[in-house]
Amino acid sequence: PTKTPTPTPGASPISSIVAASGEIYQQDILNVGTKLYIDRTYTISNPGGYEGAFYIRTANDDKSFVADPLLTFTLSQDATVYVAVRGTALSWMSDWTNTGVTLGTTDQPLTIFSKDFSQGTVALGDNSNVTYRASMYVVFVKPAQQTISPTPTSVPGDTDGDGDIDLSDLTTLLTNFGRSGGGLPGDTDGDNDVDLADLTTLLSNFGR
Repeated sequence: PTKTPTPTPGASPISSIVAASGEIYQQDILNVGTKLYIDRTYTISNPGGYEGAFYIRTANDDKSFVADPLLTFTLSQDATVYVAVRGTALSWMSDWTNTGVTLGTTDQPLTIFSKDFSQGTVALGDNSNVTYRASMYVVFVKPAQQTISPTPTSVPGDTDGDGDIDLSDLTTLLTNFGRSGGGLPGDTDGDNDVDLADLTTLLSNFGR
């Protein structure tokens, strides 16, 4: 039988990245300061303990592109794939796990979901079921033998993912107060609107 080559330590397990939109996605290492998208200047402000993971930099302009799959890539070994999205899980993520960890960015915080994959092709869907499609998802990968210790998510109300609840977070929530839709900044309870319950949660954590 053909043996699977052992990956070189530190070598990316990701290859053959294809976006249906035609955009050329890039690989990087997830860290503070890593550029978030290929077509925006936003960066990662808090990796949530996933520093060192292999990162796929997507295009934010693909947030409204409809395709199934939208993104495919090949894994050279078994790995956990993480998708960080704006708000709640996407329609094709019913069997993904919410890690309870937030990816902090200089744009908006993204909720991290995970799923284990065997060596081979990974196919991911699009944002088409999200009412509030303000941000494209991003992807990162942890090979089975790579150790990563995620840190707990920030307290509810931390709309910018910077680890505290302050006037910036309150301003963001009030800007979206009364709105409905998936992934709204300030939707602390994930019920697809920003209302009095969300404001109460933020104020109860204010200053933390």
